[in-house]
Amino acid sequence: MLRLKQATLLIGDLAALYLGLYTALFLRYWQMPGKNLVEFILPMTQLLFLAAIILFIAGAYDINKTKNNWAFFQRIVVAASIWMGLGIIYFYILPNIGIAPKTILLLTTLVGFGILMLWRCLYNKFISTALLRSNIIFAG
Repeated sequence: MLRLKQATLLIGDLAALYLGLYTALFLRYWQMPGKNLVEFILPMTQLLFLAAIILFIAGAYDINKTKNNWAFFQRIVVAASIWMGLGIIYFYILPNIGIAPKTILLLTTLVGFGILMLWRCLYNKFISTALLRSNIIFAG
């Protein structure tokens, strides 16, 4: 059951970050991302998985620490700041990728981690307390 909760959190976090990337591309270019999404998807996918690793190190997948309190959301903000710093270094070291997403990186950090915090707030309030805490026995 613990692994199911952690997997649910990981999938939700990655979905929130990808939605943040999509929204950032929309806000930057004021059109539905098409060609822009294709250019950004590979380098940003690497960074979004790095975000999951940073969140893991920050304790965001420790079920006992995932509460809707100031300390938990502060850890997410610190993780977002570290992720953005590493993203800047990533694009500085690899300039031959063909994109220099300064604005996209900032918007993805703000929007993506904002959606992630909203997702975590909803998860902690509704899903973790109601659905995933139920012990079910199948007899047959």
